[in-house]
Amino acid sequence: TDEISSLFIGHHRYPELIASEGGSADPLEAGFTFRTGQNFEFVTDEDQTVVFSAIIEDSAGGNQKRVIALHDGQSASPVLIEGDPVGGNPAVIVSSIPDHLPSLSANGNLAVIAEVQTDQAPPELMILSGNPNELHAQFPVASFEGELPEGSQISGLTQAIFSAQDELVFSCKLVGTGIGENNDQLIAIASEDGEGLVIFQEGLVLDDQVV
Repeated sequence: TDEISSLFIGHHRYPELIASEGGSADPLEAGFTFRTGQNFEFVTDEDQTVVFSAIIEDSAGGNQKRVIALHDGQSASPVLIEGDPVGGNPAVIVSSIPDHLPSLSANGNLAVIAEVQTDQAPPELMILSGNPNELHAQFPVASFEGELPEGSQISGLTQAIFSAQDELVFSCKLVGTGIGENNDQLIAIASEDGEGLVIFQEGLVLDDQVV
């Protein structure tokens, strides 16, 4: 038989199937199925809430979009869908969802990296965080409290995770004058007011040791 990528949760002897390539995705988007040949990246918490990333497609396979979905132990529901509004707000649209794993905090908050378009402004890469049912833009790429290296700017987010203290920590890439492959990574914390506080940059010297 052919191998089919699937996502199971629950008891190891009696797991529940919640996603399977080629299988129906109607609870997420009517008329779509999960695309074949994909992996279902997921995170979970102590309550077995599962958040997973997937690509769905229509019957012709030509209309494909990435979704972030949540399974609460009873059913799966979409959190973000490419092309759909964020939280039902028609002025804020999810342009794209990069293939990055979402993060769940200890208190059930979710963080997702997504490209978002507000009104007629150009799409902007952001971290969306908060209650899965009420995600909001936590951090636009351009905002920083700490100073970036002179002549540099952020080119993209690479990961966003919650620390054990529920702080939202993220990593990103730098480009610009004096930035090369040995000093192009930055780690920062998203502050409560939605800006970035730099922790350190790759290539910095700390206690005579190069990071």
